[in-house]
Amino acid sequence: RSTDESPLAAQREFILQRLLNIFLIIYSVGLPIILLFWPNVIRSGQTTVYILVYAGLAVITFLRKIPYAVRASAVVLALQALGLMALLSYGLSGTGLIFLFGAAVTANVLFNQRVGGIYTNLSFVIIILTGALMVRGDIPIPPIEAMANSGSLTGWVTAGLVFIFLMTLIMRSIYSAFQGMSATLDRQAHLTSQLEEVQTSLERRVEERSADLKKRLAQFEIASQIAREISQ
Repeated sequence: RSTDESPLAAQREFILQRLLNIFLIIYSVGLPIILLFWPNVIRSGQTTVYILVYAGLAVITFLRKIPYAVRASAVVLALQALGLMALLSYGLSGTGLIFLFGAAVTANVLFNQRVGGIYTNLSFVIIILTGALMVRGDIPIPPIEAMANSGSLTGWVTAGLVFIFLMTLIMRSIYSAFQGMSATLDRQAHLTSQLEEVQTSLERRVEERSADLKKRLAQFEIASQIAREISQ
């Protein structure tokens, strides 16, 4: 957990754990599909990368003693790494920009404005540097058949899965954030109602005590008057 025990920190911890669970589930389902239907991934040596990413996600998902900043940064950096790999493999026709956009949104949900801005700028830097290096020829441009993937079933399936994954990630983050805000507002309303009840009860007690004191004062004045008359 985060060392900051504020409600906002607790809500971010809740959102992070939800996102990690989604990551792990999708990887658990997607990794066997990739290995079965995309044998070129195995031949390219990227299988090791996927397995290492999966192992890392499992560690940060179940070991909550790892600092919050480390686990949240791992999620954002994983999205940015996927975006960079997609840009290098498919250029602008792939899902790289979508991954980098998802990383920026996720960073601003999980961190404060300053840290979220840093990760957002990092996504921009990845896009600018990759584009500049490809334009200059320092990085090879993906082959035409990789970029012209609109007629490929594999390309459409991959893009659809990425879209579903990122939309689930972003919408879940937003839903969890609003759910936490709603719960906080409900607690505040309940506390306000309790305070109003306590205030009303105190005012009623003050009025009762004031009336009792006035009554006792009147009795004391009568007793004093009787005492004076007796003494006279």
